[in-house]
Amino acid sequence: EAEGGGGWDTRTDFPDQAFYKTVVTDETGHAQLSFTLPDSITSWRVNVHAIDGERYASNDFSNLIVTQPFFVTTVLNDEYLVGDQPIMKVRAFGDAVQAESPVTITVSSDSLGMETQQFTVQGNESANVALPALTEGIHSIEVTAESGEYGDTIVQQFAVRNSFMAIGRVEEFAVAVGWQPPKTDASATVVFADRYKTQAYQRLSDYRYHYGDRADQQAARMIATQLLNEHFEMDFAEPAFVPSQYQLADTGGVGILPYGEADLTVSAHLAASRLREEFDQLSLKQYFSGIVDDSTQTSLRQAQALYGLAGLQQPVLLDTQSMAQRDDITDTDRLYLAATLAQLGDFSGAQNLYTKVFNEYGKQVEEYWYLTLGVDEHEQFENTLLASYVATILQLPEADGLYSYVQRNRPPEIVLDVMAVNIIEQRLEHLPEIEATITYQRSGEEYQHTFEGGKSHQLVVLPDDQFKVTELVGDVKAVVSYEAQPTDQELNTSESMSIQRRYEMTTFNEDALVKVYIDTSLNGDLPDYDQRYQVIDIIPAGMRLVTSIGDHSDFQSSTNLKRPYHIDGQLVSFYVSKNDTSFEYYLRPIQKGTFT
Repeated sequence: EAEGGGGWDTRTDFPDQAFYKTVVTDETGHAQLSFTLPDSITSWRVNVHAIDGERYASNDFSNLIVTQPFFVTTVLNDEYLVGDQPIMKVRAFGDAVQAESPVTITVSSDSLGMETQQFTVQGNESANVALPALTEGIHSIEVTAESGEYGDTIVQQFAVRNSFMAIGRVEEFAVAVGWQPPKTDASATVVFADRYKTQAYQRLSDYRYHYGDRADQQAARMIATQLLNEHFEMDFAEPAFVPSQYQLADTGGVGILPYGEADLTVSAHLAASRLREEFDQLSLKQYFSGIVDDSTQTSLRQAQALYGLAGLQQPVLLDTQSMAQRDDITDTDRLYLAATLAQLGDFSGAQNLYTKVFNEYGKQVEEYWYLTLGVDEHEQFENTLLASYVATILQLPEADGLYSYVQRNRPPEIVLDVMAVNIIEQRLEHLPEIEATITYQRSGEEYQHTFEGGKSHQLVVLPDDQFKVTELVGDVKAVVSYEAQPTDQELNTSESMSIQRRYEMTTFNEDALVKVYIDTSLNGDLPDYDQRYQVIDIIPAGMRLVTSIGDHSDFQSSTNLKRPYHIDGQLVSFYVSKNDTSFEYYLRPIQKGTFT
């Protein structure tokens, strides 16, 4: 922690979740752990879930209040749009705050070009601070409150975007003398590296920009962000991912969507990923073990369960080798068993199983390799993805061809994003190192960078920067990533559905409730297999979702209230179906200002 101007610590760490951990109790049922709380002044809810070896489960909770005698709070959202004009409310609280005592509030922000402003209010009053014009990017604002011998300083960050619906674009370029990055409306990140590293960077950036609520999508975003930070020296904030929303307490398996049924394939690939420790591993182990021990399960599910157990680093080598000798297993089973053995370190056994399948079903088209194993294109792609994972671990000659195929031909319906980033992680461990040197001019200054030891070079280019490569030695590529508003084609409008929104309110103030009506029209010509549809609404930055309206008298007539199944900043996601096309939800204004 930094030290504030008055000798107190500056508070900067304000996460929504303080701690998540799986522990094993002793024979008396007791366990002990310790952790450092964030800087938030709040009441933390401590939730505990327990399950024993016979799958008896229970849960409990308690509240942990964190406070100090004097502290400052602000009303500030996490993100705004360019053009928003927020007015930040600042107030001091605590037992040391006296109603008649003056409180001095100081506000400044270098990133906003905001010079220090000072306000004096009575102890029980708020200061309303109008923020200057918001520019795109990440901004920090420092707020200090002082009264007598007491003081508190907080530093808060918020993002300013051109659109809450902005999508990430990632483009790869061959670099030559004279190369310039494409012109963009916003800042762009340019990464120079050899062709192997840039390929990995582009794919990881694609997954980092993937927005969706499936467990594999959320996990892939998290893993991709971590790998970009570790291997490309980025400093991206990790996206929110709450595993407990997807892991079922009754079975221990992980569902594709929050609170959905357990899906074995997704559960196994998550167990084999670096995020395994984010889940309740004991429950997940029991879920997999129950399938392996159940003789009524198919051989594919048993092979997938063994793969999941190996991901959890369980001793299933003998069980896997025994299953591999059975006559009733399929070639898809053999791929999963090969992946299991590869994870366990039995590379010879893994290659024997893999080679038998690859020799029979492997096909090459130009530089690409794929498997024809499967009853349709989806199954063939999934099996090719699995083969790519095994070949990458074993460092086989066709690994590059399989990887290129799955990255180029990914069907949108496949729910195996997490396995794709698992492959990239494995590839990053074995990439060859190529030396090269690049020289470029930027706004009149010349810079040179030499690539050694597989390192990359990244910089942020602004829209008005004058940038050009002037000299180049070696094979260097560039990946340019930036956010832009989606085009009409990318939004993929359809005549088979439409949507309308309207608002209802009595008075517009900070105590008001705003009722939002959503009316959708789903025509009968939509595919029969699409039973549920996702509706994403965008909340103005000056409002927040109300999850409980209590006994508010103005809107007790609500008969079609729906709560979102997922909240991501100002985006709220709901489900509708052909028989459930309209619903309502509530917002509350949180601060004064003008918002888009």
